[in-house]
Amino acid sequence: MKKFISCARFGKKYYMIILIILIVGTYFGYMYTYIWFLKDKPKYVEGYKENLLLLSLLKYLGCTLFGIGDLIQKKINFKNEEKSEKVTSLNFRDKLYILLISFFVLIAEFLAVVIRQLNGKNIIYIDEYYNIIEFIFLLLTSKFIYKTRYYKHQYISVIIIFIFEIVRYIIKFEEYFNFDNFFLVYFLQMIRALVDSIFVGYSKGLMNSKFFSPYKVTFTFGFIDLIMISLIYLIISLIPVNEDSPLCFNKYNDKCYIDNFKSIFEGFSFIQFICLFFHTIFVGLGRFLLNYILNNYSTCHLIVYYNFCEFYTNCNNPHDQKIFLIISSVLEFFIIFVFLEIIELNCFGISENTQDNIERRAILDSIDDLKRDSMPHDITDQYEVFDTLDSEKDKRETNDNISN
Repeated sequence: MKKFISCARFGKKYYMIILIILIVGTYFGYMYTYIWFLKDKPKYVEGYKENLLLLSLLKYLGCTLFGIGDLIQKKINFKNEEKSEKVTSLNFRDKLYILLISFFVLIAEFLAVVIRQLNGKNIIYIDEYYNIIEFIFLLLTSKFIYKTRYYKHQYISVIIIFIFEIVRYIIKFEEYFNFDNFFLVYFLQMIRALVDSIFVGYSKGLMNSKFFSPYKVTFTFGFIDLIMISLIYLIISLIPVNEDSPLCFNKYNDKCYIDNFKSIFEGFSFIQFICLFFHTIFVGLGRFLLNYILNNYSTCHLIVYYNFCEFYTNCNNPHDQKIFLIISSVLEFFIIFVFLEIIELNCFGISENTQDNIERRAILDSIDDLKRDSMPHDITDQYEVFDTLDSEKDKRETNDNISN
């Protein structure tokens, strides 16, 4: 079996899977806590309509909480002179970029609100409708911004992944096309995916070149957007609109508003408080874990997270072709692991240029430069050398993970 397929060495790549599992847990956490909040609210407020900006407010509040982690890490790094010297100050251009990207991220949040209103859903689920666009932008970001080099097995994997995504998209097309303004919604999704990929790419750049920690990146963007969303929330809460206006989404004290902050606390129960509290924690933790993955891996490693969310959506889809949707999603997981070199296909020379195989060839080249009689001649003994070197590398990766 190992002749045709094998798994990469246990180490940093599998550590990433554990992080993805944790992120998926936060995904379920913040999704269901908000659903429970929406179920409890109508019990106390007759004709309750969702507060349009509440999700965005809670998201950035949750991200801001990780400023506590940044302060703790600063104290730790202060004692470690080697790490504290790495911290790079921001120039004016860096600060301007952070402000601009924060602004565009907030615009993407408003686009999400518009999309929810257009398709009549409280939550935008991650599925083929969004992932096709997101995957393209993540690949372009890693290829042209971070100059990631891809090999034959990865290009083949990308083609197969796109085939799976497009086939499922075609099967579910009638479902996607079942609401008005389809092309407008798709265009808005493209803008959201573009902004998200820029945000992801720049966040990774701050951690790589400016030595921002995942805590600091999460806090920085969260704090800036929290200030902006709070100001916007305050302004629209003070300005009522006409009852006949299409902007009348929220009624509070016999007046119409686009949204009103005080209406959140109308008929506010203990269950609602618990739901919003844990939603805030989960959504902030999810963003932090995504930044943690970006700090240690490539932007394309986020595809695993997006694909799992898509898999969950397909499992709950009542479509007639549900079995095919689930099986194809599982197979796509396998191909994504090949793309990320967690699984290696050892046939037809597909995985010749995986990182592990490149390192093994480098070891063989170094062996050729040494005296042959001082090295093991038996191929079994050579593999023992590889295993020893692999285990040493795993220890280094583990230490790097702990230090990060």
